[in-house]
Amino acid sequence: MDNWRDEALCLGLDAQMVTPEHCQECTVRHACLWEALTWADWYRTDSYYASLVWGGFYGATRNKAMHAANFREEVAYQALLKKERESNGTPDKLRQRYSFSEDSSI
Repeated sequence: MDNWRDEALCLGLDAQMVTPEHCQECTVRHACLWEALTWADWYRTDSYYASLVWGGFYGATRNKAMHAANFREEVAYQALLKKERESNGTPDKLRQRYSFSEDSSI
């Protein structure tokens, strides 16, 4: 989906005010998460710095997932989607800081 941002529930909100609760019912949250992991969180394509909420996850959570996945975006993405499924997408559980093992297979 090329123009997923046009359908984002957070469209027009101050990015610093967005929480995982805003993302819970958003139909494009997975596209948003993918963009964060593959583009938005990268600084000059060589340094990973996750911040703000993208795809329903805080930057710290995405950062942990990427480190645990040895910066393999697809592995981190699948791990985060698994955490989302396990929590049934409920905001209280999504808000928790997930602990990812250092095992690259997650």
